[in-house]
Amino acid sequence: MSMVYSALLALTLSLNGIQRIPTQIAIPPSIPPSHSIGHGLMATSPWPMFRNNLQGTSQSLYGGCNGFNRWQANLGSESFYSSPCIAADGTVYVGTENGVLTALNPNGTVKWSFATNGPIWSSPALDTSGNIYFGSDDDNLYALKPDGTKLWAFTAGDQVESSPTIAADGTVYVGSWDSNLYAVNPNGSLKWKVKTGGPVISSPAIASDGSVVVGSCDKNVYAISSLGSVKWKFLVKGPITSSPAIASDGTIYIGSESNIGDFYALSPTGTSKWTVNLGAPIIPSPAIGTAGAVYQPAGASINALSPSGTRLWIGHFQDAVRCSPAVGSDGMIYIGADDGNFYQVSPGGSVQYLANGWPFVASSPAIGFDGVVYYGTGSGYFQAIGTEVNTVPLSSISVSPASVPGGLGATGTVTLSTNPPGGGDVVTLRTSSSLISLVTPVTVLSSSTSAQFAISTTPVTTDTPVTITAYSGGITKTTTLTVKAPVPATLTVSPNSVVGSSNTTVTGTVTLSGPAPTGGVTVVLSSSNTSAATVPNSIAIPAGVTSGTFTVAHTKVSTQATVTLTATLNGASATTTLTVTVG
Repeated sequence: MSMVYSALLALTLSLNGIQRIPTQIAIPPSIPPSHSIGHGLMATSPWPMFRNNLQGTSQSLYGGCNGFNRWQANLGSESFYSSPCIAADGTVYVGTENGVLTALNPNGTVKWSFATNGPIWSSPALDTSGNIYFGSDDDNLYALKPDGTKLWAFTAGDQVESSPTIAADGTVYVGSWDSNLYAVNPNGSLKWKVKTGGPVISSPAIASDGSVVVGSCDKNVYAISSLGSVKWKFLVKGPITSSPAIASDGTIYIGSESNIGDFYALSPTGTSKWTVNLGAPIIPSPAIGTAGAVYQPAGASINALSPSGTRLWIGHFQDAVRCSPAVGSDGMIYIGADDGNFYQVSPGGSVQYLANGWPFVASSPAIGFDGVVYYGTGSGYFQAIGTEVNTVPLSSISVSPASVPGGLGATGTVTLSTNPPGGGDVVTLRTSSSLISLVTPVTVLSSSTSAQFAISTTPVTTDTPVTITAYSGGITKTTTLTVKAPVPATLTVSPNSVVGSSNTTVTGTVTLSGPAPTGGVTVVLSSSNTSAATVPNSIAIPAGVTSGTFTVAHTKVSTQATVTLTATLNGASATTTLTVTVG
């Protein structure tokens, strides 16, 4: 079979001095004014871009796949090299060798397709509005609406096989065979470009300071500021076609296609921390496990390295690996190989066969909400493999209470249509907002048809409804939890009776229904009889705090007075009374 993998082809051509002739296709950008452009990645997606996040760690919040064949789709392509991304609604996007970007429903049926004029090796990325960005060998970076219509196409000087990365401000970063790293504005216009000394096939990652980190076939790792200036570059021993992964401490991991497979750990400032030789040219990109271990395939093996560069273990396959691994929430590593098999590797290095991807698997996997793993095969089939649980149809999902002050908790319940089998079943959950968090999936034991789960919330400034979606057995159900802004729950005074002429200090306490949100809150205070007792106009309660105190000033009265004190916030009030007596 001819050598058509993007990364290996890059090495072969660059080493032999062969240049590609760019296809001359000019597609002017055009943006319908009625459609919004999202800024940054789709936060509610389980896998919005190549290797899942801006740092390229390939870590997922979901897991549990054991190789059960959910479905297989024949998309009419000779083979797959593009890796999929997954939208918040479960739509899967993937490019094909025949130049078509395909949108697949969660059940594997085709939703729509968009044809380009060249093979698609680039993996798509999703912005916050659901728009899809990807490169093609017709020299273009495309932006499509969620319905598959074109927003714009930006024309580079050569093929775009790098996978795009979308920064928080909406800037799209992508490399090209013309040796440039491009920064493209959300409307499809050029922001800036930086010329390297060789094709940029590597997909950029973004560091915590906004720096764009990318490799080039000129054997350098580049760190480029968001304004387009080169902050530093680091020379390695071979062309770089893999992509960097950035750890939580800022360490940059990247491999080169040197003969001995040099793998590097660089500091955020571009100095070397360590180098390890993995024995074969490195084409796939690394992944970073939840405990900080780095997983780097090289040749027919995958290596686990500690953050200090110590080899923890090595797992072996029957043939070379050219796709990048994905890491589930359970720590399991998913990867395909040229032997036609798709594997699960445990965090301890045990290699287990999961599924067949004949004759090879070059498409890097993506992990969905319900732990389903998606990847393309060398035979042109696109696979979805999951788990044998998550098969009993879901009956309902509910929350109690239906509304809760932000910062407090609620309880959810999922109910299946029947008792699950002996091993139990799992129900996958997701939310429409980061204002609430929960653990997914939820296990329903075989002795029951339902299970509860805990929901935590974040303090808010305004009442906000949040949708919780549950999935099992092909059935999706939703419920809504309203996260409420804090209001005065109680207002008390101590003491609640005082001689008007005395020097007794009266302290008022406002207790909120939940913690104050970021920035704190201001509670308005009032007195029904300022001749007998007065209060401050307001009291400030800091973020995260549920109560505040104030002093009530009282004066001498000729007749006993009952004063109503009121605390008001977000349209709600709490009252109490203070008795001011003669004396």
